[in-house]
Amino acid sequence: MKSTVWVALTLFALLGLGQGAAWANEALSLEKAWNFKVYLDDSELGSQRFEVTPTADGTEVRIQATFDYEIMFVNMYSYRHRNLEVWKDGCLSSIEASTDDDGETFFVSGTKQKDVLLVRSKSGEQRLQGCVKTYAYWDPSFLKSEQLLNSQTGEYQSINVQTLGADAIEVAGKARATNHYKITNNDFDIELWYDADTAEWLGLRSTTADGNVLRYDRVKEN
Repeated sequence: MKSTVWVALTLFALLGLGQGAAWANEALSLEKAWNFKVYLDDSELGSQRFEVTPTADGTEVRIQATFDYEIMFVNMYSYRHRNLEVWKDGCLSSIEASTDDDGETFFVSGTKQKDVLLVRSKSGEQRLQGCVKTYAYWDPSFLKSEQLLNSQTGEYQSINVQTLGADAIEVAGKARATNHYKITNNDFDIELWYDADTAEWLGLRSTTADGNVLRYDRVKEN
């Protein structure tokens, strides 16, 4: 069971579109927050929050996740992730992320110097050229990328994006018309839903190799 949960939980940190530049510009220029309850099958694991804040020099993105998997009130698994990203002109300018994956720790630290993002992690150091993006689910333009930076491990991963078409999902008790996408790499698939009119991120789902479903349900803002 633990291996199943580990596979599922690490997906979110990779712990984020072709609707166009208008939404990308809005996402980067307005203060916004996304709160999600996270489930593995029917079991609630915890929550994840994304905050996007415009600054004089660009955009700050703060990500926080707290997950616990319990059986009969015994904690079988815990996961903590904290991430601060700074974006400028739609590209990652810096990143400071830390993760405690059930006692195993990870870090990713990156700073852009001219046209190169220098990234350090447990795996070592790498120099990434051009406009680097993370799995920035909050900004639909990230799905135009061919590679994305994993904010847990620091791996720069090749991806493929499929457009799955129109769909409808329930968000905070209301049906929403959406556009449906899938991200695939060598390790996993992630499905994403965006509002059909505004392109706002509404949901995420992934199926693990063991057949378990990891699901993000959007929580209504207070």
